[in-house]
Amino acid sequence: MPSQKILIVEDEKNLRSVLAAILEAEGFSTIQTERAEEALAVMARELPVLVLTDQRLPGMSGTELLRHIKERWPEIPVLIATAYGEIEQAVQAIKAGAEHYLTKPVDEGELVAIIRQALSCRGHTILPHRQDLPRHGIIGESQGTLEILEMINLVAPAPSNVLITGESGTGKELVARGLHMASSRARAPFLAFNCGAIPLDLVESEIFGYEKGAFTGAVRSQAGKLEMVGAGTLFLDEVGDMPLAMQVKLLRTLQEREYTRLGGHQPLPLAARIIAATHVDLAKAVEAGRFREDLYYRLNVIPLHIPPLRERRGDITSLVRFFCSGYAQTWGGPK
Repeated sequence: MPSQKILIVEDEKNLRSVLAAILEAEGFSTIQTERAEEALAVMARELPVLVLTDQRLPGMSGTELLRHIKERWPEIPVLIATAYGEIEQAVQAIKAGAEHYLTKPVDEGELVAIIRQALSCRGHTILPHRQDLPRHGIIGESQGTLEILEMINLVAPAPSNVLITGESGTGKELVARGLHMASSRARAPFLAFNCGAIPLDLVESEIFGYEKGAFTGAVRSQAGKLEMVGAGTLFLDEVGDMPLAMQVKLLRTLQEREYTRLGGHQPLPLAARIIAATHVDLAKAVEAGRFREDLYYRLNVIPLHIPPLRERRGDITSLVRFFCSGYAQTWGGPK
């Protein structure tokens, strides 16, 4: 496979060298510049497969560079790195056509996972999928399933939030559990919470917990899912059904990395990793005003889509054997 070149645009020399070392260890070649103007000159001579740029650069900003690239080379994916707290700039970059944004300091696992996914989605050949990856209970041998297993392997070590999309019944919680078990959090709890399965007024108390007397019937204090999961993983299923008022509080929690129980005043640190899932198109929900745009980008740091079974026909035989074996053991029939 010919070497794939990634253009790194970063004015801090040490950070530029670190990013190059990470990508070259993954088998990529790198081109490095410290200014956006230099990057455009390089691209006029030699096109990379992907551009990774800082938002704050001397002269032209990362978003301005993005716009120039999309005007001339719209097929080239662009990732923008922003400082912590610059969520508005990150949202503007996404609107301008950025593939993704990363929060500095950039996490190595997150960076590699996003780059590999961006290139794969555009038909680029990436490192071959390993056949001996841990299965985490996921059945199937189709290309789609192998890609999911590879993504679990790549994404699990990163602390970043993950948004799993796919139709109902495609196994989103199974994939979320796989991400948890493949991560350093595997010894900590994994808790699943369905945002659409309980009355709206109970969502806040279930996730954040509550103090005694916080509302009628609160006869004792109760820890919420975030507190119970500790440094583990909280899986928010059907996050698209979360009420808007709760979306605001979840966004604040992700931004500040702390939260309080309902009726309480003592802030508690957020140690958990958040994995969200939905069967609805959240981008369309944002356009319709049903889902907060800033929360969408906070959750969608690493997207992971699960294709339906009709697109993974190679899995049907393995699934039939698995279920038949299970039924045979249950009912005492031939295995």
